[in-house]
Amino acid sequence: MQYFSSNQQFTTNIDNIKSNVDKLLQNIDSISLFTVLGGEPLLFKELPELMGYLSKQSKIKFIELITNATIPFGDKLLVALRSPKIRVAISDYSSNPALKSILKQQAIMKSLVNFDINHIVLKSADVWREIGGIYKRNRPTEEIRRNYLACKMPCVSLLCQDKEKDSEAIISICPIASALVKLKGAKEFEGDFVRAYSPNFKNDILRFYAQDFYKACDYCPNKWEEAKPISPAVQTKKTLELMPPESTFL
Repeated sequence: MQYFSSNQQFTTNIDNIKSNVDKLLQNIDSISLFTVLGGEPLLFKELPELMGYLSKQSKIKFIELITNATIPFGDKLLVALRSPKIRVAISDYSSNPALKSILKQQAIMKSLVNFDINHIVLKSADVWREIGGIYKRNRPTEEIRRNYLACKMPCVSLLCQDKEKDSEAIISICPIASALVKLKGAKEFEGDFVRAYSPNFKNDILRFYAQDFYKACDYCPNKWEEAKPISPAVQTKKTLELMPPESTFL
């Protein structure tokens, strides 16, 4: 997210999302876990409608909504979350002193309990790691393959159509790969993703899952090296660039 400038912002709407998910579900047997994340999903005004729609899809077995607990849950959203298929995952940012004044974690948890909504608190101090800069490293193929196999990203990313631009819904190997397609263009990463509206979707998805590396994997630091823990939710003060840190001063 920190690589997107103000003129590169991505926006979508409920109609695009529902249409894209409908098309996806037509071509697959099931989705074991559908995660809704951001940024912060509660900034999306149509979130109650989205969660209600997702919970009614029989091919979606379980849904997780991830929130940073800075925005209270309205009654309309709470009602939409009362499905046994849904769990709310709260990222616990309380270890960052700068955020304590805006966190509403206790009030949100109380409302989730009152509405009998399944939820969990993710201890962010245990999961936030320094991922390093995102830029093309020009590794040999074997090292790109090694990076992918060491990553173990648990889920793929569905990036829906942009309501302001002529764009396609795509499935990428991870959120970083999705963002790179938006930042650098689909042509740069052709083969890394599946178009949701492809007439050969089933063949494309089999090809996609059979790959043992992706072009985007060359943009991440070495995943086989242990990343150091960092304080959660620290924001960059300026938009970052897709280049080595030393290059920004040339």
